[in-house]
Amino acid sequence: MTRTKIIAALVGLLVGTAGPAFATVTFSPALPNVEQSMTLTLTPPVGFIVAGSPRWDFGDGTSAVGLTTATKTYNRVATFTVTVNYQYQTLGSGFPATTSESVSVTVIERRRIVFTPTNPNADQDVVFTAENFFGPGVRWDFGDGSAPAVLSTAATHRFATSGTYTVGVRDMNGASVVTFTAIVNVGENRRVTYVPPSPFVNQTVTFTAVNFLSASVQWDFGDGTAPVVLATMTTHGFGWPGAFTVKARDFGGTAISVITALVTVSVDPARRRIVASPSSPLLLDPVTFTPVNFYTTDIRWDFGDGMAATNQAGAATHVYSVPGTYTVRAWDWNGQFGEPVTTSVTAAVDPARRRIVASPSSPLLLNPVTFTPVNFYTTDIRWDFGDGAAATNQAGAATHVYSVPGTYTARAWDWNGQFGEPVTTSVTAAVDPARRRITVTPPVLSALRPVSFSAVNFYSTDILWDFGDGTPPTMQSTFVSHIFMKPGPYAVQAWDWNGQYGNPAAVSIRVGESAGPRAAFQIFFLQLRFEDGKSYKTVSKEFVPFRAFADIKYEGTGVLQVQWLVDGQAFHLTTQTLALAQETTIDSGAVPPLPTQLAGVHDVTLKINQPQTEFTIPVIRYYVAVASPVRPSVGSKAEIVAESVYGLKGVTCSLQMDTLQIPTGGYFILNGLVKFENGAPLKYGLLRIHLDDELIDQQIVRDLKKNDERRFVTSIHNQTPKAKKIYISLYDITGSEPKLVYLKSLKISPNAK
Repeated sequence: MTRTKIIAALVGLLVGTAGPAFATVTFSPALPNVEQSMTLTLTPPVGFIVAGSPRWDFGDGTSAVGLTTATKTYNRVATFTVTVNYQYQTLGSGFPATTSESVSVTVIERRRIVFTPTNPNADQDVVFTAENFFGPGVRWDFGDGSAPAVLSTAATHRFATSGTYTVGVRDMNGASVVTFTAIVNVGENRRVTYVPPSPFVNQTVTFTAVNFLSASVQWDFGDGTAPVVLATMTTHGFGWPGAFTVKARDFGGTAISVITALVTVSVDPARRRIVASPSSPLLLDPVTFTPVNFYTTDIRWDFGDGMAATNQAGAATHVYSVPGTYTVRAWDWNGQFGEPVTTSVTAAVDPARRRIVASPSSPLLLNPVTFTPVNFYTTDIRWDFGDGAAATNQAGAATHVYSVPGTYTARAWDWNGQFGEPVTTSVTAAVDPARRRITVTPPVLSALRPVSFSAVNFYSTDILWDFGDGTPPTMQSTFVSHIFMKPGPYAVQAWDWNGQYGNPAAVSIRVGESAGPRAAFQIFFLQLRFEDGKSYKTVSKEFVPFRAFADIKYEGTGVLQVQWLVDGQAFHLTTQTLALAQETTIDSGAVPPLPTQLAGVHDVTLKINQPQTEFTIPVIRYYVAVASPVRPSVGSKAEIVAESVYGLKGVTCSLQMDTLQIPTGGYFILNGLVKFENGAPLKYGLLRIHLDDELIDQQIVRDLKKNDERRFVTSIHNQTPKAKKIYISLYDITGSEPKLVYLKSLKISPNAK
């Protein structure tokens, strides 16, 4: 060695430069297990290791310092590189050298959990073994909710129910940081079978506990009977229908798991029935319902008629009050279980029980008939009297009137017609022979002159008339007029209801000659008038002479006697013999004249005492005025309208703005209208028309009401060419003093023809 090298070597030794490998690293065991303690030793072949210099790096992030022999425990499976740095010194050297050694350590895991049986059943013992564990004890967690426990490496456990469980095991009494697991699939092969599969009530059922782990089973049949420990096969009977959950527990009832079976027990449909006696009862008669082969005597009954269900022991009795077919139902066990047994029963009306009494049984038309229901079941009765009248609901007896003859079937329904058939009776309604008659006017009948017939007290207004003279029967009302073409005897007949029902009423008449001296004495025309031919007249007070006249036409020869009437009071009696079918005029007499002492309106008429007449006598009126008929000057409360004017014999006239264009010497007709606007009615009114101061016409109007309109017509002669005025006035003459209601004036302006 040269000086330079020696210096370099010395320098290297001085500064601790790494030298070549010097020591060896050994470890035991050669294949350590996870969590197993292993020993690593650093051994130099020559020299010595500087004390306290080794520094261990175990390759898992941990280290150790100053030891030539180190102890290490790995917590996972892997191959680790262990490195140790150290200083050594050989004999004779003055300075230590620094170097390192490395070695590979492979860590394995030999521990595992095994169990038997590998596919255990619930409630079956499972033996677990923790193989290659270090012990001394092992913490077991079976994953079924039971508390973890430190046991030996061999443990036995029983799972209560089927399922998949993760069993966890920790070594070293549970101090290990590693948890070993095993997946245990626990099944349930046990089951309960039974025959028959659909048992009836009280039928023996055989139960079998299949695949049970012991020969002793606790049975609970779910019907309230006490649980009992029996063999794996047993029998049982159920006392009522329903769904029952049967429970079986292995090991005489100590097993945690409960094996169940659902058993549906029903009633034997062919076993039970109901017998009804009588099977077809009459209303209000008791019916006995007897249950046959029922399972209990605690029976709930529903008789199908809406009455409340009742609980009775055994047979039941019921009464029906309404006809119909009813479904009777009976439940065993008071209706708590199962479906009812049914039967059908028809309750009918006793055909011999009910009847209707009609009083009278043969009524006359329009006379009331009382129908009395006898032995009916209710008072709520619907009546149909058979004549087309609307049916009516009445409580008890009913009264009806027939208006057409015939035989009628009266019907009555119990229960207002809701149930059953009606009870019927027959009643014949006839015409009262003394009721109807035919009257004839006039008293003396003549051919070729109208004869009036009246159907008196007939039942209808549709009358079929046969006049017995060969003319066809005709349908008319109760009053009819007929002309017989020839004199002679006739039988006149009249049928009610246009001849559809019943017999006719009849009257015999004799028709005389129609005209001439041989004809019967009769008046066939009469007219009342005043001297001027009008049926009304206005006179002043104390006016004389004043008479009324009657123009008469008559046939035959006889004595005429008439009574004149003024205001309804007898005034003058006239008797006169009339002969040979002539015309005549009679008057009210000059002495005394018609009374004019009292102002106001007076009625004049007459009464014909002989011969007898049937026509209405006319009435004429006169008005007695207090003052002379001069033109009035004021008025109100009404309106008079001149509507049109026209000339006679080709005279041309016109009306414009209340002015009349009238030729001199011409006659013209004036049409007008009275519009009454008063609120109070006007019983008698007097319409007067003046030409200047001359009264040329007057008319009486009666019974004017508010907004009434009455037309009037008058004729006027325009004699002179000078201008004139027409005054039209309306008076209220209801009282003793006349009152002016309205006044209207029109101008007359002459024009050329």
